[in-house]
Amino acid sequence: MANAILSIKELLRMDFMQIFQNINGVEETLKLDPANVYIKMDYKTKETYRNEIKKLSTKTKISEIYIANKILELCSREGLSEKQKHVGYYLINKGKQELVSLLLGKEKKEIKNETKAKLYVICVWGTSILISALLSIFIGKIASVGGSAFLDPVAPNNLSAKINLGVTLLFFILTLIPIQEIVIQIIRYILGKIVVPKPIPKLDIRKAK
Repeated sequence: MANAILSIKELLRMDFMQIFQNINGVEETLKLDPANVYIKMDYKTKETYRNEIKKLSTKTKISEIYIANKILELCSREGLSEKQKHVGYYLINKGKQELVSLLLGKEKKEIKNETKAKLYVICVWGTSILISALLSIFIGKIASVGGSAFLDPVAPNNLSAKINLGVTLLFFILTLIPIQEIVIQIIRYILGKIVVPKPIPKLDIRKAK
């Protein structure tokens, strides 16, 4: 009984995260980071890197060890900046596309951030203008029908048309900005649900002590 209790205490003292990192092949490969940054990172950041490799392995049907070695090959090339020598550049940064192209054996085009920004602006303004225009036309029609009842029945068409146009333009101007704000909030909500935020790599400052 005493031996069992002592064994349990010994198990509780063991650092299983450290043991896992020591026996994990991907971890050992990433520790060879040419920038010598990976080994200084905290556990959560390392786990994020390994998970990215796992996702790539599942998607491409290529082993995780092979992917990790390919990352090292990319990092070890001549003429790279310090940023490009870090393994994380090819997992959570711009170099990821280069890694995917290398694994698949063909270039895979990715939408640039500038293009994404333009599409976002076009989507916001286009949707806002469309909704505001439709509402304005609808309100203008109602106003012209209501106003025509008070006009001379002999020749109401011209004035009715002017009322329609005036109310439509006024309503469009007054509602465009509020509708745009609503559209922005809706798009942000949708993007927040479907877009995975990029993690911020962190160093383990405890090792610096």
